Amino acid sequence: MGLLSGCSPNTDSSGSGDSPSATEDGDGSGGTETSVSPESSEDDAATSAGGTGGSSGEPACEEPDTQVLWAADGELMDPMGFGMSDELGGIAVARSWAAEQGTLTLRFELACDGPVYLWGLVYDQVGGTMVDNADSFYVATDDDPESIWFYGCDSPVDTMYLWQWSQIDAWNEIGCDSTPLVLDLPAGEHALRFRNREGGVDTNVAVIAAVVVSHDPTTDPLQYLDPANVAE
Repeated sequence: MGLLSGCSPNTDSSGSGDSPSATEDGDGSGGTETSVSPESSEDDAATSAGGTGGSSGEPACEEPDTQVLWAADGELMDPMGFGMSDELGGIAVARSWAAEQGTLTLRFELACDGPVYLWGLVYDQVGGTMVDNADSFYVATDDDPESIWFYGCDSPVDTMYLWQWSQIDAWNEIGCDSTPLVLDLPAGEHALRFRNREGGVDTNVAVIAAVVVSHDPTTDPLQYLDPANVAE
């Protein structure tokens, strides 16, 4: 998968603005990038309790509030470190080979109250749902308890070395049963924390490159970076 250490060059991320860069195994820096998502529709998606509830008193967003959070802009806790993905045009990605250790924290600010939907750009070396397959993270918002995001459940069994956008959900620990992680967040500053779950070897490791945060459940994250159409 080309997870090389070091800095990542700039790359066109299909309309999301300037691309991220990072130094190896250190804290990333920089702000979140904001983009406009497609027209919002009625919120008929499945929801689940999560996030820091309450209202800031801000009115609902007149325009969809969608942001792309790049791993390179996040804060790392060892042994989570930065690498570089050739398949994604050389952008920085975050990974840890140590089970239960290493975190990536992505900070963002919401302009208005309301449910928030999440998608992550993640790597799965071997498709399938084996318990010891490195294809999941613990996910927490602000000071809330962690959920298990078993993103490997979205990978076809016969695929290998796959980068894909996967909706972030909470695994129910029965097969691939899960519930979309829809966060009821007030306007203001928030933090998403991803903690490594399984141990990894070489390129068989859970890796995350970006997260899309949106009030619009119909948002298509492929508009920001399509792994199948990355320029050489």
